[in-house]
Amino acid sequence: MSKKRSKKERHPSPIIGSDGEEQFFVEKILDKDEVDGCWMYKIRWAGYSPTHDTWEEAERMQEEVPEIAEEFEKKLAARKRKSQTKSESSQPR
Repeated sequence: MSKKRSKKERHPSPIIGSDGEEQFFVEKILDKDEVDGCWMYKIRWAGYSPTHDTWEEAERMQEEVPEIAEEFEKKLAARKRKSQTKSESSQPR
């Protein structure tokens, strides 16, 4: 009989910045939602599983990771355009 080893999730150690603060890296932005009038991004952190995804203020993420935020916003806009085009073409005339 063999024993199964439980997989223990390993996380990369955060980098310590010059100010002594831990720094984590954004892998990608997964979603966007408005909470109490504030836009939030759902963030996937590099080296972490989906269980560690967090909601962060969009404005702060746009300042800290502008390239990733811009890429996400472009994809979101393209999805919305595609969705609108589909719904317009499926409506009876």
